Formats: sequence, structure tokens, C-alpha cells
Amino acid sequence: MARFSQRNTRLARQRECEVFRAFFMPLSTLIGFVGLLGIVLVALDYHLNQRWETTAFAAAAIATALPLVLFLFRWMRGHFNRQLERP
Repeated sequence: MARFSQRNTRLARQRECEVFRAFFMPLSTLIGFVGLLGIVLVALDYHLNQRWETTAFAAAAIATALPLVLFLFRWMRGHFNRQLERP
């Protein structure tokens, strides 16, 4: 049996894929860039003031990893599967 042989599952996954593609991925990319900026600012603060902000760095690292985590989630849910393109 194919992964998306049931029509209801395939249609639900198509809607889910569209929501992720149009809303969650652009939002997570923006959050990822803000997180990357946070990492740079924490590193700059460490370089200038010799203090390390652990919680700020952890929050920025989590924000930076968010697009990758959502991409892996989409891949595991089959959003890039060719069978999903069928009506």
C-alpha cells in the first residue's frame, strides 16, 4: 500500500503542507534570522565585555534551529512526497 493511497489522508496532508509552506516556514525563517542575530550579539558582547550570557545564547540557538526542526518535521510527514501532488 502506498503512503498516500487513502484520499482523505492525502487531502488532509495537502492542506497541512500548504499551511506549513505559506505560513509556518516563512515565520520560522524570520525567527531563525533573529536567533542568528542574537548569537552574533551574544558573541560580540563576549568579545567586548568578557561576559557570557548563557540563557540569551540558548534562546538564540533554539530560535536559529527552528527552521531546521520544522523542515525535518515536514520531511517526516511526507510534505515533499511526489504522491502528495495527486488530487
